[in-house]
Amino acid sequence: MSAMVQSALLMSICNGLLVVGWTALLVAPAAHRLCWFAARTCAMLLAAVWAVLAVIAFGPGIPGQLWGSGWPESMMRSLSVGELALMQFKVFNLFVASWQVEDGPRHKIPHIWLLPGLVATALSGPFGLMIHMAIRDVFKLRQKRQGAHIGEDRHSH
Repeated sequence: MSAMVQSALLMSICNGLLVVGWTALLVAPAAHRLCWFAARTCAMLLAAVWAVLAVIAFGPGIPGQLWGSGWPESMMRSLSVGELALMQFKVFNLFVASWQVEDGPRHKIPHIWLLPGLVATALSGPFGLMIHMAIRDVFKLRQKRQGAHIGEDRHSH
């Protein structure tokens, strides 16, 4: 198998893990903890793959020392720095999204309200995190106001 085919296969496997992770997050209400755990596990596996590829690509003399055969080094020559950068972006976004799905129920945010932040995180990372934090603040404020009204009702009787 050529290095080009090996790197394409590796990227295909990584993209498959991304699909599994994002699918788990989108269906999270069905089995909340299991879904964000599955997505986070996919993110951690992808992070490990990225770390190994980055070490191979940028570490002086490491490929030969670690592998001996040199196949990762030849595979890395067929991967571009752009592919590594894109993989890093995707892994980080998946991890942040898994945190959003874990964080939402703690703040009593219905899953449907998490979806805008998840989509934005998938597409633009930090913007999605900003949306999640804004939605979270709205729900905190709403809960605080509801708590204040409940307290007023108790004191008025």
